[in-house]
Amino acid sequence: MKSENLLHRIGFSDIDLDRKVLSFPNNEGLSDKLGTVSYYAKDKSEQVKTRFYWIKGGNILLDELKIIHERIWNENKADLLFLEQGNSIDVKYISTSPKEGLLNIVTIPTNVEDSVLLNKISKEHITTGAFWIEYSNALERVKQQRKTVDEALVDSLSSLRVKLDNIYKNLFPDKEARSKVVQALIDRTLFIKFLEDKKIINSDFYHKYFGNKDIHYKDLLERKDAKNINELFCRINEVFNNKLFATPTIEDADLLDGALTEIAHTIKGTRGGQLCLFDFQFDIIPIEFISHIYQIFLDDKKARNGIFYTPEGLANLLLDNVIKQEGRVLDPSCGSGIFLVLAFRKMYKSPVDIAGTYDKIQHRLDFIKRNIFGIELENTAARLAVFSLYLEVLNDITASELNKLITEIIQAEDSKALFSIDFSENIQEANTLTEGDKAPFVNEKFSYIIGNPPWFSIGKNAKDKNDTINYSYWNKYRDFFTLERQISQCFLHRIKYWSTEDTKFGFIVNSSNFINESENFQQFIFSSYHLERIFELYHVKEILFDYAKEPACLLIFDNCISQFNSIEYFSPRLNSFAETFKTILLNKSDVVIIKQQDLLGQKIKLRDYLIGNEQELLLANKLEQECASIVNIMLVDKKKYSSCRGFADWGADALRKEFKKNREDISEEEYSSFKKTFLEKYYNKVKDKEYTVPFVTPTQLKSFLINEIDAYCQEDISNFDRPRNQFIYAGEKILFTRIGGDIRAVYSDEKIYFNTDIYAIKLKDSKLYYTIVCCLNSELINYYSQVKLRKRVDGAFSKLNSSDFENLPIPKHFNKIIVEQLNTLSKGILNGDYSFEDKKNEINDLVFDLYELDYIEKQRISDFFISKNQPITKKIFEDYCTVFFKTFRTRLKTGIIKMEYSYSPNLPLGISGIKVTFGESNAKSPKIDKVQLSLNYDLLKQVGSSVLISLKERIYSEDSIFIIKDTNPKSWTKSAAYDDARVEIEKLLQA
Repeated sequence: MKSENLLHRIGFSDIDLDRKVLSFPNNEGLSDKLGTVSYYAKDKSEQVKTRFYWIKGGNILLDELKIIHERIWNENKADLLFLEQGNSIDVKYISTSPKEGLLNIVTIPTNVEDSVLLNKISKEHITTGAFWIEYSNALERVKQQRKTVDEALVDSLSSLRVKLDNIYKNLFPDKEARSKVVQALIDRTLFIKFLEDKKIINSDFYHKYFGNKDIHYKDLLERKDAKNINELFCRINEVFNNKLFATPTIEDADLLDGALTEIAHTIKGTRGGQLCLFDFQFDIIPIEFISHIYQIFLDDKKARNGIFYTPEGLANLLLDNVIKQEGRVLDPSCGSGIFLVLAFRKMYKSPVDIAGTYDKIQHRLDFIKRNIFGIELENTAARLAVFSLYLEVLNDITASELNKLITEIIQAEDSKALFSIDFSENIQEANTLTEGDKAPFVNEKFSYIIGNPPWFSIGKNAKDKNDTINYSYWNKYRDFFTLERQISQCFLHRIKYWSTEDTKFGFIVNSSNFINESENFQQFIFSSYHLERIFELYHVKEILFDYAKEPACLLIFDNCISQFNSIEYFSPRLNSFAETFKTILLNKSDVVIIKQQDLLGQKIKLRDYLIGNEQELLLANKLEQECASIVNIMLVDKKKYSSCRGFADWGADALRKEFKKNREDISEEEYSSFKKTFLEKYYNKVKDKEYTVPFVTPTQLKSFLINEIDAYCQEDISNFDRPRNQFIYAGEKILFTRIGGDIRAVYSDEKIYFNTDIYAIKLKDSKLYYTIVCCLNSELINYYSQVKLRKRVDGAFSKLNSSDFENLPIPKHFNKIIVEQLNTLSKGILNGDYSFEDKKNEINDLVFDLYELDYIEKQRISDFFISKNQPITKKIFEDYCTVFFKTFRTRLKTGIIKMEYSYSPNLPLGISGIKVTFGESNAKSPKIDKVQLSLNYDLLKQVGSSVLISLKERIYSEDSIFIIKDTNPKSWTKSAAYDDARVEIEKLLQA
């Protein structure tokens, strides 16, 4: 019998749901029409993006649906809207721009039997996230149309910022001064919009100070009433004790008509396609979203310097691992305050005995005054941090409560202020690396120190006082840092000053500090702190930071140093669900336990765990141990050349030698002009009597060949910045690339110039040149360099250091027959008889044989280069099953009678599986496709219940083994089949 209540029919009880009335201040009739609606957002549903509103209503018009969309979208607490009308349910995705409308996912008929309905939608579907499995065809549309309220707000304010910056260029030629005024106008506008939406600035306020209860901020803007706008700023500062409206000082004359008009248009949305501020309902927008505004003030220079706002999900991951109870929190690089807002929210508990609204506010202010602290160099960000905390103080206090309180304060006409406790000094606008009496928070200590410091390299040539402070700090403690002068390393050293033995730390820093050659810094970290967890975010950087060129890692640590400490090292991977919803999904199988003492003693490096899996790393280590190093066959002559790298043409030395000028004595413009003159003198596009020597760059080096030469140099390059010895440019040599993902090597016996991103090596035995070129271009050497050596692999700055290439493995003995075959192939490609692609597999096989690899080692290297974007096919699984079966039968002659596989690329979590059946048991074990689907459900159930999601890769029944892994071709390679079979063999032999 069908129940009349559809929510009950699909499995929800009244206890599961919140019942509420959606308020629409400008359309009370719609609130009455909808009545009480159902809302669900408990536990795991927030993470799996199935929070929903369920509205039952007849004849809801399109205009009304748009209003409902705007209201729920602004609140950002629901992902789905279930609209029950007549005999159907329309399911719509909410996180789309109100200008585009809701995204239709599916319409489900309801005049059917319960069993039929439950196959379409049920509580289990929603609470586990299996909804997205059932309707996975909508995921691509969700990915394309998804636009959250914070993203849209940033778009609108970015547009306003550009317009205001242009308007104020003449009045404020200085960019920094102009930026402060533009920032002040925007954050004051946002705060006023918040106050008006919350009814804090109400009709009583405007009547008292402006003689008109019907006036609003937008009216003053439209009238271009600069005097009264400044009066509004002044009165807000009096009532709220908010320094955002006091500094910087903006005179009436500074409020240009054009600026006021643009702000008015942004509020009303009367120009352009951006959402207007009326579309944003600041009384319900989550406060932490205001912090995201910081990114619109990150100009290109700051983005290049590695200053990025921290995504909320990443900030919460950090805080969940650091803050356990109330304590003093310091963020020494607080930016716009996202960590501080979330830290306050995590720690603050409202006392039950405080009933009055005014007392609630003062209690929160006092808590912030005692516990929340930040340091920020940028004025813009510091102001936004204060702004965000003020808004957080008023969070969850209703508009009616605030309206009543403000009316009482205004009518009292005394000195009482809404914000009687000023915490603004807790956010110090200062340089974290300043020491001595002028340092921020001198001699203060904190329970928790957290943050995401900038990632740029400190320059030698100071342009302002902060550059001087940064360089002085690095230089003073340089023994702890790398020569690259990375500022994030300085921050991790500086935080010791504010800590005690009990302080806990959580920091997001650039991964290069731990995966590049940073020996001094790594020794400092591993000897000075007790590391608890490391989250390496290398593989998920695309969903975390929009502009970052290099990956980040999250460090959780404290001062409780232990000789036998073990570190949990996590390396989460991307999957389609994570990409669609920008949600970090950590798999428990991605964790490695590392001994801190091994890192300190340099027995292992964190870099080792970044690219390859355990078996790939073992093979790379075997090559390292059993082979010789290429430096053993190199012609090394320190008298003739001290570096294998090519020249650096321009720099301070070239300026001095060519023009007799010192870098510090000339301007940037002059320096650029001299550079242009210099390069025009020494390079030419065509070869002639003056320009005789070919010049090549890394992009022109291909495997075995140099692309067409398009530049020539003069013979004499002695005035170059670092000309190197002429010996490396002449005669026989091998050129190969220093940067990029692959090594590309070329043999040359002619004089040729090349830049600093190319290495050149000369060999003791000239008969080996063609063979070594084959080795350097082979999969084997590229495999080794990527697994063991390259820095920032897959990044814009991937490179090999000189110490790396000198340790490239070569055979201890060169088989003459194989050498002759490789020489023939190498010469043939060089002469144009055939291409590298034609002979690539043959060369790889010969190199494998030269290094005496066995079948599985060869296969492992070939499998390593399978692209993760390669389509998954039946053949991949068939080959996996074949290798698994053969491997198993070589050790155990009885057993497997059947292997089955199941894969579905469209499932959100991309889980595939193999079923291995043994013997002739009559037991009825489940089909592999059922297990696969069930595991997708189970994984979605775990999301939100823990920071880690556990994928159980092995399931055993009476007669079967189920091997479950992600649907990635690299998970189902032939070498993976060999490894998986070996695991099962070992288990059976031990049984």
